[in-house]
Amino acid sequence: METFNCVTALYYILKANSTALRVKQATYHAGEIQAQPVDFIIDVELKAKRLLGEPIYNVFLRAVYNENLELLPEYTREALGRTLSEYGLGPEGTYAKLYFSVKNEQVRSS
Repeated sequence: METFNCVTALYYILKANSTALRVKQATYHAGEIQAQPVDFIIDVELKAKRLLGEPIYNVFLRAVYNENLELLPEYTREALGRTLSEYGLGPEGTYAKLYFSVKNEQVRSS
């Protein structure tokens, strides 16, 4: 459930901040491409849609948009959290630097 909450919080922040969705030229650092916010959003949406199916996926999108995740049943949130964790979308996964940079931006702005 913690992974689900962290992923949906970052997802909401990135979706609400349209400037984060700018596409930038990919650059290699130590043989890896830096993860961009748009990559994270697409990954979350793909994984959620595959797991949930179209009708529940639409409910998921509405729940995140309205910041009311209780619209989703607890078992759905847990299953989605497990799936997102398996694919490394949590704070300690592939997008750890993105979580860190967004958190730092929020601290600086407040």
